[in-house]
Amino acid sequence: MLEILRTDVKKNRDLCNEILGRELVEKSKRLQQIDLMLSEPPVTQAELERLSIDVKRLQKETSTLEDKAKKVCASPLFF
Repeated sequence: MLEILRTDVKKNRDLCNEILGRELVEKSKRLQQIDLMLSEPPVTQAELERLSIDVKRLQKETSTLEDKAKKVCASPLFF
């Protein structure tokens, strides 16, 4: 009876150490990621607006290029 209890305790201890070890590694990695993000300079509202303007400009340029490509492909000289 005592031997069964010892075996159960050992099994449970090993399982606990495995689970806690894995969680510790995962949480340490997540902490490193958060530390890295916090060390980066913060994004300001002005930067977000500038990026938004850039996105709109690039969307317009893409649309213009797509229109040009359609016209060239539809041209009889293309074939």
